[in-house]
Amino acid sequence: MRALAEFIMRGRAQAAAVALLGSFIPLVSSSTVALVSLRRGGYDGFFVIGWALLPAIVMTVASPDTLPMTFYSLCVLVAVVGGALVLRSQAVWSVAVISLVVLSATGGLVFGVTFPEFIAQLIEEMNQTQQQMQAQQAENAEAAAQVEVTPALVAGLIAALVGFNALLALVVGRWWQAMLYNPGGFRQEFHEFRLSRTQALLCFGAAAVCITRPNWLFWGMLAALPLFVQCAAVVHNRIYAKRLGAQWLVLFYLVMLFQPFFLVAFTIGFTDSWVDYRRRIGPQSPRQPDSDQ
Repeated sequence: MRALAEFIMRGRAQAAAVALLGSFIPLVSSSTVALVSLRRGGYDGFFVIGWALLPAIVMTVASPDTLPMTFYSLCVLVAVVGGALVLRSQAVWSVAVISLVVLSATGGLVFGVTFPEFIAQLIEEMNQTQQQMQAQQAENAEAAAQVEVTPALVAGLIAALVGFNALLALVVGRWWQAMLYNPGGFRQEFHEFRLSRTQALLCFGAAAVCITRPNWLFWGMLAALPLFVQCAAVVHNRIYAKRLGAQWLVLFYLVMLFQPFFLVAFTIGFTDSWVDYRRRIGPQSPRQPDSDQ
């Protein structure tokens, strides 16, 4: 990874090449955009976006039906650049993640307005999938109630996917930057991630309102993303401080795939802004300039 990051930082041509070729590999292209934006600013970041989108643009010219997916990729990359520029200027992860969430929500709304036919097609496919699953469940047990799929639900799903992918790219880009210029810095930043009480209240309130409404579920998950990051920071900090193995981190992210555990993480992230678990549950993680966790 270090060799790839060093190659990207050699110049615009190298960054453009990685962004172009990396568009066929998950996270490589968007993480390249994040690294360039963090280190060199928005002008170079948007320059690399053009190269990252080139394969999708060519595909869209050949097959116009792929335009929605190209626009989705654009939304992810713009959210990455926006979050990276905020992090570059303020060096505050909480503000950067919230900015990324706002940009992702905007992208989801614009997507829904711009591509209503594509949204309608997704609604039809999702309804058909629900009906098939209900038919299979009815053979063994009583089928669960069917959730009506609406444009709001699909647009929220797209916005949540944009936010999740943009956050991953920003994390990888920042990790690469720390690896090259500030060894150990990424771990320290991430372990100290903490929302202010106002930020936590806003995220919690928005998420709580949305999650209680089935068609706004994914909007709620997007609003809860900063709280989940805060919970993850607490877990990483405690595991590192206790010198536990990486398998505990793998276990944490696996259990987060199940809704009850995600709600627990959501609650921990919110209450940490008041309780500060990292200071109350033992000493802080030692700061050493070795590899990031």
